Amino acid sequence: MYEATIVADEQSAKDLAKAIQNPRRIRPVVVTTVAIGQSNSWIDADQIASQAGDLVDVFVITTMDASWEFARQMPEGIAVYGGAGRIYPTGTSYLIDKFLSPLHMALDARDGTRITQKLISEALAMSFQSGHASSATVEQKRVEGSVKGFVAGRAMVELQGRGYAFVAPELTLANFMAEELFQVRQKVTGVLNFETNRLDVVESLKSHHEALAEYQIGDVVLAKVQDVSEDLVTLLLYPAVIESEIRVSVPKEMVTGNPLDDLRDLMSLGDVVRSRVIGVSPNWALVLMEIDDDEVVVPTPSLLPNGPAWINEVDPYSLRELDENLASSKPVESELSQEEILEEPPKHGRKLTEQLLLTIENKNAQTSNLKNQVVTLGSHLEQAEQDRQLLRWELRELKRDFNLLESTVAKLRAKLRKSKTSKNQSTELPVFADLEVGFRYLVMTQWAIRFPGSQQKEWPLKDFTLGSKFLDSLENLQGISKEKVADVVVEIATGIASDLAGREVHRLREGAAGDARHVTREDGAVCWRASLQVGTSSARRIHYWILPGGTIEFSRVTVHDDFLP
Repeated sequence: MYEATIVADEQSAKDLAKAIQNPRRIRPVVVTTVAIGQSNSWIDADQIASQAGDLVDVFVITTMDASWEFARQMPEGIAVYGGAGRIYPTGTSYLIDKFLSPLHMALDARDGTRITQKLISEALAMSFQSGHASSATVEQKRVEGSVKGFVAGRAMVELQGRGYAFVAPELTLANFMAEELFQVRQKVTGVLNFETNRLDVVESLKSHHEALAEYQIGDVVLAKVQDVSEDLVTLLLYPAVIESEIRVSVPKEMVTGNPLDDLRDLMSLGDVVRSRVIGVSPNWALVLMEIDDDEVVVPTPSLLPNGPAWINEVDPYSLRELDENLASSKPVESELSQEEILEEPPKHGRKLTEQLLLTIENKNAQTSNLKNQVVTLGSHLEQAEQDRQLLRWELRELKRDFNLLESTVAKLRAKLRKSKTSKNQSTELPVFADLEVGFRYLVMTQWAIRFPGSQQKEWPLKDFTLGSKFLDSLENLQGISKEKVADVVVEIATGIASDLAGREVHRLREGAAGDARHVTREDGAVCWRASLQVGTSSARRIHYWILPGGTIEFSRVTVHDDFLP
């Protein structure tokens, strides 16, 4: 069991300051203090030590003499005092950039609980960044368990026959919360530290090769905006886990058809957007244009086996209820304790008695004056406490307003982005007297949009013919755009449709029964069927023939329950 080291005298404070400023120090150091008038620190140093003591050194300064000496020995601006806590990372960068070692002030028990958890989190994160320098070799064993829930930012895991352990997200993957790595009932495997009861699951993290192995050209997938400028957006397809992150740069012409658009108006840092894969590993490529609302989004991979998707198509600025309620102001009660002076009456005459009475009156006047000063100070303290509570309330209200505004902006930005990238936006197409020429123009346009110049040699548009009923069926079928049909024709003619789950490509049967015969023609052509829509009533389908020489003949578009070729 790890415990905090107590620093109670000046020499110990000098030694601590010297150790912290040692540039060769290999472990972060947490220092907490006891405020004036308190017997213990609001920050629980022993709890920090019990959860992170194998990776960081924890100290608590308990006296004013030690606190003042520590402040004298430390450079200006990075000492710790008055009930506050601070964590010092390894190296010397924190001496230049003081934001690397922020001061956390605990003014009451509630602050202490919150800051204790914050310091644990920061300590584990700093240890992760500095390389996990453990203080001792402790018993460890590989175990299995199931996630039961989340407590204080940790995933609580029920072990098979060994009670409970916790997983610290800070030691698993930087900048990810426990809820982004784990979900309830998720099965996990890792190495258990018996001293801290902490479970290490780092070895289970997925590489980007494993996580993105199912992505195919043509898939619609989610990506996170990592950077955006007027003409270029950088999307994060998978974060840095074992190898480097997968980032894809997408130029404006592959996001919107309007060259006057500013991409910063369409998306912002952290937005989750839909994109289409047009190039896979090692040369990943994405396009944001021409994506239907009803297209199936390929499931986003998790960072750990059986875990939640690493990003979700949700509003990243959703308003969250603050978990702290406004504390009622408590007046500071200040009472002056007085001692009654019990003395025997003097026996040296009336004059001495008068002098004593005068002295007593003077003392009473001084006492009254001191009492008034104490009352005044008490009033000031009460007002200061009320001001602090008011400032807290105003800060929470400002955070609420900020989150609400950010949420509104994000929603408007998403609507604008959708109007720019959706296929369903009204675009005036040229009119051709010959319907077949017009449809072939549309197919060629969709192919050029779907596959940029660098991809067109790899995915050429094969020759195809249109059956005698195709154009009539296209004109008569309602509930789907010609652009959508042309896009699926592109997928079939380039050969990628069979790899897309949403297309559901299969040979057409003579009926709905699973044992019904496949439809063929006398010339040896085989009839195939692909989905134009999924998840809608009377979902549309396209039927086409593949001739013995490989030529594709598109027969007609129809609805789900129509099995005529």
